[in-house]
Amino acid sequence: MSGPIHRAGPDSAPAPAFTFTESDREVRIPVAVVLQRTIERAKRWVLPQWRVFAVVAGEHIPRHRQAVLIHDDGIHRRYLHGGMMLRLYKDGGEGYWYNLLSERPYLFVVCDGEHGDSEVLPAFITANRDEANGYMEVDRLVLPAPMPANMCDILERYVISHYRPAGKKKRARQEWAQESVYAKRPRQTR
Repeated sequence: MSGPIHRAGPDSAPAPAFTFTESDREVRIPVAVVLQRTIERAKRWVLPQWRVFAVVAGEHIPRHRQAVLIHDDGIHRRYLHGGMMLRLYKDGGEGYWYNLLSERPYLFVVCDGEHGDSEVLPAFITANRDEANGYMEVDRLVLPAPMPANMCDILERYVISHYRPAGKKKRARQEWAQESVYAKRPRQTR
């Protein structure tokens, strides 16, 4: 693998050069994910815990989809999963926008497997908070990772060129009392 690994954090390298046009319905950004499995041997009953250790973006990342063990110290194992794409869709603009407006933007890795499993495989990665929440609601394993600064720049440029917030429409007031049977009834007095 050539090129630097950009840790999921604010101290990332500048954004790769991606350009967008108004006609782009989908933009694909090559990414790889480093998942870390932690097993604390000091405990009697141990279940592996999974998290995203790093996100790699750019031209020179591995294109294969198999997991490659890149670190093992007896407690932490890190696996590089290449060949993934961060896809940005025009209709996801609102979810990307709210992610960028949050205190800390995230990327979300949707995985096949569960936290206690000995093996977890990333299925895809998204920057859409709403999409990630939908997968969490149906009990998919979703691992958040702070969005690297270079990815924030790419996402921000994409949102600026593709998303236009819908203006709020004032709802017309309905004259429900004129059509109501209950409003037309004479009142009874006691």
